[in-house]
Amino acid sequence: MATTGEDQDVGGDDGFIEGAETEILEQYADGNWGVVNDLVDEAKPTNLEGVECTKRIHRTLAFDDEDRFIELAPNEAQRTDVQSEFMDVHAADRDSFVPDAFESLELDFPIPESERVDVCTNCDGNGRNRCTNCDGSGANRCGRCNGSGTNSDQSATCSKCGGSGTVVCDSCSGNGSTTCGTCDGTGETYKMDFVRRSYDPTETVEVETDRTPDKYVEDAEGEKITTEKNATADDEIRNETEIREVPVSILDYEYDGDEYTVYHVDGEPRARSYPKSTTRKVLPFAVVGIGVVVAALWYFNII
Repeated sequence: MATTGEDQDVGGDDGFIEGAETEILEQYADGNWGVVNDLVDEAKPTNLEGVECTKRIHRTLAFDDEDRFIELAPNEAQRTDVQSEFMDVHAADRDSFVPDAFESLELDFPIPESERVDVCTNCDGNGRNRCTNCDGSGANRCGRCNGSGTNSDQSATCSKCGGSGTVVCDSCSGNGSTTCGTCDGTGETYKMDFVRRSYDPTETVEVETDRTPDKYVEDAEGEKITTEKNATADDEIRNETEIREVPVSILDYEYDGDEYTVYHVDGEPRARSYPKSTTRKVLPFAVVGIGVVVAALWYFNII
């Protein structure tokens, strides 16, 4: 629909109010640095139309199960409310629990009647573990003589290790083993089996546009119309598609003999190209020129 540069009614059937072109250009000029100062006055709108674009957000929530067990020292198990660490839903019924949101999540589902006292997995029931500080030898290299057994000038025996070059390991007191921290030295632990389910969300966006760059619609919030439930794959717990409508006002205009377009999306005007001010046009060349001058000054050792 052809118009002049003055504010005019753009056509009642299109739903635009009088002066819509001017408002869009004013908003665009205010929000973008480098636009020519007389854009609003000199631009000649040639067409303003409204189009409906569609944005489909496909979301899935996949899951992965891992069999695990909890292991506690007997005394610790007596002091701990073990059941409070798990979901109220039993592992066999975990498919009945569907998280409300599409987010990364790990949940533990207990296996009923799996509680037991068993051999400690960390020490194999021995109650002790090889000392990691001395690797089970019970001794470490003397730090004073660095294992040489003599003082720094080798004129006398090292007073700390008595010439042996080694000292008793502080971690195990020379035993070569330490009390198992898992079972507190008892050799037995409380165990209970559970299933850890990890939830992994994914999201993809598909758009249907009319004369509008896809990116503008992808970034738009739009208006939610409906959410469709989709069939789930074997490793999915949720699969749905949210449909949003994104109304776009497309303004075509001429300036200084060239044609431009502004897309008004979610209340914000966006454009791929626009009439640039003189400063914006010459700035890249000015930057290059300054660079050349600096390089020349450096080359001739002036700076």
